[in-house]
Amino acid sequence: GKYELKETLTNEGYVLSEKVHQINLEQKDLTTKEYVITKNVTNIAPHGEIHVQKRDRDTLEDLSGVTFHIYSLDGRNTLLYKKGEAVSMDISENGYYVTNELGEIHISGLPLGKYELKEVQELEGYVKNNKVYDIDLSYDHTDKIIYSKELDVLNKKTVTEISKVDATNEKEL
Repeated sequence: GKYELKETLTNEGYVLSEKVHQINLEQKDLTTKEYVITKNVTNIAPHGEIHVQKRDRDTLEDLSGVTFHIYSLDGRNTLLYKKGEAVSMDISENGYYVTNELGEIHISGLPLGKYELKEVQELEGYVKNNKVYDIDLSYDHTDKIIYSKELDVLNKKTVTEISKVDATNEKEL
């Protein structure tokens, strides 16, 4: 007979193959009782990467020691992260990452999905960057293995201006 073979379940981290394999079993003689057809089905295991570059807004100097927090947004029912859960990969604890001496954070090996990244501790003398970065590393039905997002995050130095005025006429001295 004629059959179609389609994958309906795969292991965590792998993409389900969308290919439908056509199988045609034909009797070749009257003595063969079992016919075997071998089909190789390959799955890709894509992953995500996030690269953050933290710099001074005016001088573009790299800023080390800035803390960011990343957590899952999409709430996929996976073994790894649920919606709102902190994402801890590589050198992180509880989803917190600190920029290295080059002002960088590199997070790799992330399961595909949506994430949110925000600065939680700025450097002394800088204004905190309150922007929340939505990062979409969702599968796009291609054979791409690495989904990557690069962020250039800038901070502004705080400025204090002091002016001395004459107490009698309020003119600046």
